[in-house]
Amino acid sequence: QHLVETIGASPLDGPVFYPTARHQSADLGAALAPFRIEIIASKVYEMRAASALAPGIIDGLRGKAFSAALFYSRRTAETFVALTAGRIEDAARARLHVLCLAEPVAEPLLQARFVSVGLADQPSEAAMMALALAFVREQNTP
Repeated sequence: QHLVETIGASPLDGPVFYPTARHQSADLGAALAPFRIEIIASKVYEMRAASALAPGIIDGLRGKAFSAALFYSRRTAETFVALTAGRIEDAARARLHVLCLAEPVAEPLLQARFVSVGLADQPSEAAMMALALAFVREQNTP
């Protein structure tokens, strides 16, 4: 939202070129339409989901190798859920703290019975780092 407001308040003379990914979670053109700013988007890259987790990750999730996992996008969360489906038990899902950028990111994890979910105060890198730091501090407090 901050980006939309910043661009909307700018004195632009022409359209904005927006190189973007094939899969997007938001429509910048629609968000800027009320400001009468034209967006010319061009899909310049594609992110492809992994077909498997790296060796040792499932074992680490089953054990206690990981305390938390950070999720910045819904698509990443959905892919993680798919790659762990049937491979880790409910106890591991309950034990792993999933720290999420926003509620839509957390939804697939909640549906998959990951129960310890933290949400950033706002969808930003700074808020995610604050969430992660608060988690670490909580874990290290006697």
